[in-house]
Amino acid sequence: MEVLAFIILGVAILYGKTLLNGYIHDDHGQVEDNVYIHSLVYLPKAITGCIWESAVGNCKETLYYRPLHTLSYLLTYQISPQPWTFHLVNLIYYGVDIFLVIVLVYLLTRNSLLTFLSAFIFLIHPLNSEVVSWISSVPELLYTMFVLLGTIFYFLYREKENLKYLKFVYIFYLFGILSKEPAVFVPFVFLGLDLIYFKKTIPSLLTWKNIRPYVVCILLFIIYMGLRFWVLGGLGTHNILVVTSIQRIYIFTDLFGSYVTKLLWPSPLSFFYTFHPSYQVFGFHFLAAVLLLLGFGGLFFIAWRKRWRTVLFCLIWFLVFLSPSLVFINSIGENLFAERHVFASTISFSILVAMLLERLWRRQKAIVIGCLVIVGILAGSVIYSRNELWKDDVSIATDALKKNPDADLLRYNLAVIYRDKGETDLAKEEFKKILDRGEWTGIYKAYNNMGDIYRSDKNYDEAARYFKKAIQANPLHRAAYNNLGAMYLERGDIPSSVTFLCKALLIDPSFQPANTNYDYAAATVQKMDDVSFQALYQNVVNGKVFQPSLKKNTIILRSKDCSNPQGCLLVFSAQLQKNEFLFPFLISGQTSSGKLVRMLYTGFDPATNNITLGIDQKFADSKIHFIFPTCDSVYYEVSL
Repeated sequence: MEVLAFIILGVAILYGKTLLNGYIHDDHGQVEDNVYIHSLVYLPKAITGCIWESAVGNCKETLYYRPLHTLSYLLTYQISPQPWTFHLVNLIYYGVDIFLVIVLVYLLTRNSLLTFLSAFIFLIHPLNSEVVSWISSVPELLYTMFVLLGTIFYFLYREKENLKYLKFVYIFYLFGILSKEPAVFVPFVFLGLDLIYFKKTIPSLLTWKNIRPYVVCILLFIIYMGLRFWVLGGLGTHNILVVTSIQRIYIFTDLFGSYVTKLLWPSPLSFFYTFHPSYQVFGFHFLAAVLLLLGFGGLFFIAWRKRWRTVLFCLIWFLVFLSPSLVFINSIGENLFAERHVFASTISFSILVAMLLERLWRRQKAIVIGCLVIVGILAGSVIYSRNELWKDDVSIATDALKKNPDADLLRYNLAVIYRDKGETDLAKEEFKKILDRGEWTGIYKAYNNMGDIYRSDKNYDEAARYFKKAIQANPLHRAAYNNLGAMYLERGDIPSSVTFLCKALLIDPSFQPANTNYDYAAATVQKMDDVSFQALYQNVVNGKVFQPSLKKNTIILRSKDCSNPQGCLLVFSAQLQKNEFLFPFLISGQTSSGKLVRMLYTGFDPATNNITLGIDQKFADSKIHFIFPTCDSVYYEVSL
């Protein structure tokens, strides 16, 4: 009971205030706007989908397959959709993690003082606030929980040689990898226990009795990878950071040094970092990282020679759960360096520090007590102030940008928040900072949003300029094409509008905003009276948007049937380019006497490239000059 009281009281004092905080950054897409966690109807989606499916529209463009992450949100949402519920769940998970640290350390050492000190340091370490305070960091809390459980039961299995514990090892291993990817590597922790604590030799580990847990874990890993490939369509990686093998070693060393430094001195904390490798091997930062890495290796060697079991175990644990963030840099996402990545490794760091304090306790208890009080107060003040910053998007993003002014992605998100709140001047200021830097790979999004703001202000010339810059920066940016088309539609410029809308649809035929605007443009044309349609026809043939095609005989008449009193049916054969886009509602004609010919019916069969037109019976014997406008801003001409 004393242990539970210590955990509950400690978590409540340090993190109770987070219950007043709201949704932050990824929380909006993963929780607030994620329809797949809003009802138990979507329970199968936990396995067949991914956390970003609702926001992105599919899982093939995402990096993460974490079913228990989704399941945790789904079940929490059924209690309440309010953010305090999700923050409370984070506190519960953190409390469970601390309790499991106590269990594990006691199993490893049978030392009550060391166990308490380890749990206390893990509880108060400020780095953990970046996980506990953010709803979207629940995978860190979950996978660490299952890794601890799996390790505890593996220890019990080896210690008691009882197979009943082994099934729990398998369950928690599977739960761990379904929570977050680094749990895949927990068998290396098991191997460390076997070699260090249970004195297994490599030959003895190759017997079925000893190798069985590893074989089953491999089978579970294969099942998990099959599910991952099925849902994500691959490993779930991106190639934004393309590096050589030498550069990868540099990044590994640099990141390792940065994480160890943060563990030793966690201030200042930041929600977002920009990591730009300098590749300066003689720079102070890199040389310091090299020394830390060599120190780690030296400590490992000494611990191995002197048989310091707990030290060896901590070093293995530290490296096993930090290595994925150091090695798999193309699977991490937008934040290559983030304090939350070291959460699980903080456990081993806490144990190592506790071991030093426990040794000092034997000689100078007063000094240890004084250190714990001072460190506890300082750490608590850092955590408490961070809790305040985590209250909303603006406060946490503003703080991070003060520390990392070149974090363009975070600045973009802040600008979008300002825009959505109607604070357009602040939004434009942030977007402009991104554009002035001109280094962000997603700069087209900033251009597009600037255009959107000017469009809402009816400053159409500026809006068009920014939309076109967005397209120039990313020719496949469907939203910018759609926004340009929608803007021209607002101004009544149908020819300009449809040429941009069709380009959005060529990029993505299922893009609903462009489909909606295109349908509206077609309906507008169809409702025009003859005077308005005549003006539109003149705009097409004599305006600046469309030009006559230089290609002849691209469209030819195949048949003409005027036997129906209601009108003539004309069938044309078109030799169009692949994906060439015709505007059926703009197809029209003019007689030799200058009379407008509107279509009663238009149809296009992409399979045969046949165009079917219906015209009034009164034009049965007229000489007609037809135009067929296309998305390429040209129109084909056919004279009958």
